[in-house]
Amino acid sequence: MKFFYTLILVLIFCSTSQADGGSTVVYKAKFVLKNGSSFIGYLPISGDDVSLDSTRSNKHCSDKAFQLMLIKNFSPNTIYKDFQVYDCIHLVHIGQNNRGFNIGCVDKTKIKTLQVQNIKYTVFLDAAYANYDWQVYGIQELSPPIINMISRQNPVNYEELLFNKDGYDTGDYACFINFNPDISSSELYRLVAELSRKLQIGSNGNKIITPMQVKQLAAKHIFIFYGYLGPC
Repeated sequence: MKFFYTLILVLIFCSTSQADGGSTVVYKAKFVLKNGSSFIGYLPISGDDVSLDSTRSNKHCSDKAFQLMLIKNFSPNTIYKDFQVYDCIHLVHIGQNNRGFNIGCVDKTKIKTLQVQNIKYTVFLDAAYANYDWQVYGIQELSPPIINMISRQNPVNYEELLFNKDGYDTGDYACFINFNPDISSSELYRLVAELSRKLQIGSNGNKIITPMQVKQLAAKHIFIFYGYLGPC
């Protein structure tokens, strides 16, 4: 079990990110569908060969090349037959200044799931390295009330819990972020430590946090962000 504390700031990724977050590029594009609808959204693409050059560009950064990339990666004859596009990627920043990291969050009610055969054409708009910890947390899909909370209120403190171990300090991971100014760091530590002693065993044999425990924490404005901590 690991516990850490620091101040947290909230940022919002509704425009271009400036930081290099590794091998995930977030593409911004306009999607025009065959049914006549259109929208602007963000599409993260991860991979060993994903990168941008010094001008923040790559071979997919044009209207035609971007659509060809979608066809190559998400056609009916590929592993991934659809993909998700986000209207906005909200960032919860953990740590101080450049020594911390971000968790990327989206409103789960606004996610658009697309198939390439339903797209008429795309317009490439921008690309930037993901400015969030995609390796541990991926993208957190949250309810509108929680999105509203992280958009208008700065978190107070947080605790981290590694509750399903695969080996040496690796495995399923949870970050408990507190938005309640009446809950001190010591009180949050106590709450998470108490919860860790009450974790139940799921059907797969791993320890789990129950929906009731999640609800009880949410009532205190403490929200759980899940991830996976792999080997370095």
